[in-house]
Amino acid sequence: MPTDVRSAAAVHGWVMPVHDADTTDRLRVLLPEDVPPGSVEVRLAGRKVVVLARGIDGRQLRSRSLRLADAPVEGGAQADYQPDGSLTITLQKARRGGS
Repeated sequence: MPTDVRSAAAVHGWVMPVHDADTTDRLRVLLPEDVPPGSVEVRLAGRKVVVLARGIDGRQLRSRSLRLADAPVEGGAQADYQPDGSLTITLQKARRGGS
């Protein structure tokens, strides 16, 4: 039986880390139906990430703070809209050790 990702979001939270690679971290954002993908904003503070969004009625949403293993680069985010209504946000990791 298929899973409704929006129902899963209501139960489990709407932002989940899904992949940690050598150079990137990816987050899956499960948007409620009334939240346009263009209203999503990613805020970074060191290794902490918070996702903000706004519903078409003006309602504001804020994810819990996620702590990543490595700090992401401020300007390196990319968002891709998925057919299931979610967004995949890819964050570039800052280089370690300055090389």
